[in-house]
Amino acid sequence: MKDRNSVSSIIHQIAKLEESLINQQLHQLSFNVDQAHTLRYIGDHPGTNQRAITIILGRSAASVSNLLKGLETRNLIEKKFNPDNDREKQLTLTPNGKETVTAVKGAFDVLDQKVDAALLSPDAIYDQLTQIYQQLKE
Repeated sequence: MKDRNSVSSIIHQIAKLEESLINQQLHQLSFNVDQAHTLRYIGDHPGTNQRAITIILGRSAASVSNLLKGLETRNLIEKKFNPDNDREKQLTLTPNGKETVTAVKGAFDVLDQKVDAALLSPDAIYDQLTQIYQQLKE
């Protein structure tokens, strides 16, 4: 086995290359990664709130508020009052946002296909990388 530094180094290099490739794809759609992740998350979790977006992005509430305002201005999301809590707004995609999410997911799918094509056993690698992730989180 190669020394441990080479494994973490190649994972880092792959992550940087993936980031560059996805940024290129998303730039063509006029989005950044945080906007794309937000749209995907809202699409997968209709009625979610700003707090959940703050957590998944690891950003400040003010930063996420600005991001959501931009998506709302572009008519991609809408905010509605939560019927169970008048202090909380629920986030949903507009029809235009739903179409956009399809294109955004397509950009991520291209990346996933490239990675999976290079792997002998994508599921096994996924499991191992998940273990590494969990170990580093502890």
